Amino acid sequence: MKNTNSDFGNSSSTRRDEVREKPSPEILIVSQYFPPETGAAASRMGDLAKYLNQNGFKVNVLTEIPNYPHGKFSKGYNLRWCISEKWNNILVKRVFVIPTKRKTFFQRLVYFGSFFFSSLIVGLRLQKMDYVIATSPPPLVGITGWILSRRYRAKYVLDIRDLWPMAVVELSDLKSSLVINLLKYVERFLYDKSDLTTIAVPGFRKYINQNDSKSVRIWDFPNGVNSYFLESNPKHTNLPELENLDGKFIVLFSGNHGLAYDLEMILGAALQLKKNPDIHFLFVGEGISKPDIELIANNNSLPNVTFVTSQPRESMPSIIHRAQVCLLPLKKVPYLKKALPSSMFEYLACKKPIIVTIEGEAEKVLLEANAGLIIESGNIFELIDAIIFLFEHKNKRKAMGENGYRFVRNHYNQSHILEGFCNALRAIPRIDP
Repeated sequence: MKNTNSDFGNSSSTRRDEVREKPSPEILIVSQYFPPETGAAASRMGDLAKYLNQNGFKVNVLTEIPNYPHGKFSKGYNLRWCISEKWNNILVKRVFVIPTKRKTFFQRLVYFGSFFFSSLIVGLRLQKMDYVIATSPPPLVGITGWILSRRYRAKYVLDIRDLWPMAVVELSDLKSSLVINLLKYVERFLYDKSDLTTIAVPGFRKYINQNDSKSVRIWDFPNGVNSYFLESNPKHTNLPELENLDGKFIVLFSGNHGLAYDLEMILGAALQLKKNPDIHFLFVGEGISKPDIELIANNNSLPNVTFVTSQPRESMPSIIHRAQVCLLPLKKVPYLKKALPSSMFEYLACKKPIIVTIEGEAEKVLLEANAGLIIESGNIFELIDAIIFLFEHKNKRKAMGENGYRFVRNHYNQSHILEGFCNALRAIPRIDP
């Protein structure tokens, strides 16, 4: 039989040789947070960096010396101008930052400002880049990314995880109209200058289009779930704080203990359910609100409340699997109607029903998934009723958990999301010298 594909085989071989000779596109990721730091931002950028590096891109990362979320340098790191290291075969430049608790406007200015200047100075001395990806907040990272993209004549990708200044105005003590207007100007400027803007929440699209002077190329880039969250038997995590919780009905809140969440409402429910020895409340994570709620718990002598510090992301599936119910107690703030916390998808992936306390994006997802209950924000008694209902109805809990798992596996699988982002990135024409 004749080999009718001989010519095709030869040309294919030639093309493979050409592909091998063509250098991989160089990408610079600018992110204030990056592993080994914990939190949604660090996880998002860490996963993105690994995926891009495994799929035809040469990845470089510009980030801070690890200190988040504790406000002090992580073990093995100290105050330096720049530390170069390899992380999963990716070159990471960790640069100078002044750690603070980020409680006041001045502390946040020092923290974010120090990274802005050091990242810009170090970034200007790097090699030629084809793409610069900057993730915001903080918005100063977006400015760094834009300047570096101009320096290297690279395509500029602005990754939006949160809407600033809307978030900082509604959730913090910032009242200066001068600062707010300056932040709004920076926001509009960065949208205008981006070659691609990626958004973590679909609701951001309408806001950006309404507040920008030109048509912005937007790509939906939600926080998905890593494959290890979808595993039925996660690796067991040993934590001394959990040793006495076997057999308890655990109500879990995990992630950033920040201003977006009504954590006092959870403690109010814990106080009312104090006499029920079977129900236990578990807080896992760090944030600026944590010292306050720990003080409230101690002052009210709540034996049914346990606090655990931030854990490596790989440990979270095991911790979530120990819970029976998970909470998203978002405050009743207009901005938070656009919020879609990454922890929500992690809870769903671990087959846990969720109690959500606000209308908006999170409510839409939960209703579509049919995987939990929605209550009024700030209403302690509705929260108690929801917890008791799920405590008494095991079959309901199981059904909601299975629904959530199927939903997140089909719609928020991280590998599919990252593949789509790669395709969007490749669709941006590269700039030749």
